[in-house]
Amino acid sequence: AFCAWVCPYHLLNELSGHLNKKLKSFKPNSHTFSLPSSPRGSLGKLNWRYFIRYAFFVLLILLSAKFGIIAFDPINPVAILSRAMIYFLGLHLLIVLLLFTGECFFPIEKVLCRFVCPMGGLYALMGTTAPIKVTLDPAKCTNCIKGTRACRSPYIFNELYHGSSTITSGDCSLCGKCIDVCNDSALKIGLRFEHKKNRLPS
Repeated sequence: AFCAWVCPYHLLNELSGHLNKKLKSFKPNSHTFSLPSSPRGSLGKLNWRYFIRYAFFVLLILLSAKFGIIAFDPINPVAILSRAMIYFLGLHLLIVLLLFTGECFFPIEKVLCRFVCPMGGLYALMGTTAPIKVTLDPAKCTNCIKGTRACRSPYIFNELYHGSSTITSGDCSLCGKCIDVCNDSALKIGLRFEHKKNRLPS
């Protein structure tokens, strides 16, 4: 929940994602990078795109251990914005502005938070065992898939179609977008084992 509710860069990240989509709409032939529907692709093989975040996470840890510094800190928008709010460091905000501008034009939407930020990778790992999750009431669900379309990581809804009534993926930040667009009141934030396992209506 940190990424969606606490992170000072989240608002800018959401804005960059919105502008990124708008800019792509002016370029019909622009390529959009997206994650697969599940960690495993054809023939059950692991899809490397799903684990880009964790590859960056390990790389930054190794670089930090090697050079004795926090490798991500010089371009970490969370740290820069936090320091700027306390110490009023305006010059450092140029780095955040450059990152924001880059995300607006980059082929991958919200690339910094989704794939590069080590805090996001760490919280994703922790989130897999978190007791509070987005849960589904299958009795109310009409399979409109509005929640899936609203999610920035729609592949996390894949498990709801395989007998689960809880999104257990650590990539869910509990932002609540899926709940806001659910007209059936089938989705809500609750305890991960609140509902029994049921399949969605076909």
